[in-house]
Amino acid sequence: MVREDKNLFAALREACRAIHAPTDPEPIARRAAEVACQLMEARGAAVYILDRSSGKLTLSAAHGLSLDYLEKGPVLADESLPDVAGAEPVVIRDVEKDDRVQYPREALAEGIRSIAGVPMIIGHTAVGALRLYSGQVREFSPEEIGLLEAMAEQVALALRKGFYLRALRDMSRAIHTRSEARDVLTLVCDQARRIFNAKAAAIRVVDRDTGNLILSGASGLSEAYRKKGPVFPDQSVAEILSGGLVHIVDVAVDPRVQYPEDAIKEGIVGIAGVPLIVGGRTVGALRVYFADKRRIADEDKELLEALAEQAALALREDVHIRDLQDITLVVRKRMDVKQTLSLICQKATEALGALGASVRIRDKETGELKISTSCGLSQAYLSKGRVLSDKSVGEIHAGKPVVISDVLTDPRVQHPEAAQKEGIRGIIGVPMSVGENTVGVLRVYLPQFWQPDAGDLDYLASLAEQGGLAIEKNLLYSECKVGYRDLMAQIGTVAQDK
Repeated sequence: MVREDKNLFAALREACRAIHAPTDPEPIARRAAEVACQLMEARGAAVYILDRSSGKLTLSAAHGLSLDYLEKGPVLADESLPDVAGAEPVVIRDVEKDDRVQYPREALAEGIRSIAGVPMIIGHTAVGALRLYSGQVREFSPEEIGLLEAMAEQVALALRKGFYLRALRDMSRAIHTRSEARDVLTLVCDQARRIFNAKAAAIRVVDRDTGNLILSGASGLSEAYRKKGPVFPDQSVAEILSGGLVHIVDVAVDPRVQYPEDAIKEGIVGIAGVPLIVGGRTVGALRVYFADKRRIADEDKELLEALAEQAALALREDVHIRDLQDITLVVRKRMDVKQTLSLICQKATEALGALGASVRIRDKETGELKISTSCGLSQAYLSKGRVLSDKSVGEIHAGKPVVISDVLTDPRVQHPEAAQKEGIRGIIGVPMSVGENTVGVLRVYLPQFWQPDAGDLDYLASLAEQGGLAIEKNLLYSECKVGYRDLMAQIGTVAQDK
């Protein structure tokens, strides 16, 4: 029974405080088992996590039980206190006489005579079980079972919080240590599968050439299902088009599933998908596959979006790094400076999902920013009129990136009507320097405004820096050619004099 010096409400309050204090899953589960054992004056307690793909209950933590008993064998949800997997509490009054006990001999050898098991439920789905073990044949009152159920619910919530935090920490660490993008995407899929106790998870990225969704990371999917055929955004789940969560409860009857027969054969019942968004542009999708008809709570949606955000960051970092490597290689090869600047415009446009980009070089005499090269912009917009460094955007005088969120209302935009007609909503301008002198600007034009973060601005600044190096290298090369011609002319004059 519950310790006499505690009423049920006080006991639950104490349990909640103890359970939610840790932030990692293992300490949460250990503390929960310990508190349950103490409050119910039991011989031992254990927390199990249900793996729906295998049907096994995996031990998360225990208190008061021997290692021999804990390692007695696999605990199967349909053979061990089976009603718990069905989200119902189970009370075994006498282990010796109840056939719902999977390992009665081992329990009796451990000194266990009664067991109470209650499901750990999130939403309407059982994700595990909290079990209490008594050393004597014991009755459990409805109030005690109610207390155990309330504790189990709190344990489930605390564990989910712990898994969430760990997953986000692991992915942030992987991204910031610059792991390969594919490794990070696989990690995201592994974490999503584990946290949601799902059958599988996958990340698909939009192919720029075909528009199809290409598999870039997966966990738990068979090779046959991975190769089932091309996946089209407008025929498959459609989170790419909706821009938000798409939840399919039953793949057998939902028309948004492109390959329902393959999904059923794979053992997939439900799917939840969220888009991967980079710079206001949808670049892919994270999908979680369930072996049951799963409900998606608001907290689940938030976590899916957080996981997708981490995957999108990994994709963005990978694109940025590859772009800078490509441009650095071009600069080293002494290619024409205009080709280098054109490549910079192209990379900036693609990476940020922009309408276009341009590089303008500053005329020292007039202060005019003259177009050097561009990408994605019409000739009409490029010919709109003079662009002066002291009246347009202001990145040269600021000496750092400048963000224009609305071309129609920002006084720094010199030709707002022309920008609007071109379909431009926002502009990001970055100064381009040679040594300590600002010689021009790299500008990116956005069809819809989104707030660039530090990573986006650092990327553009790096592109502008490479552009400045290309210009500087070209100037030095030109000076060397002039010097060489002068030298040859002098040598020729000397030779004639002789």
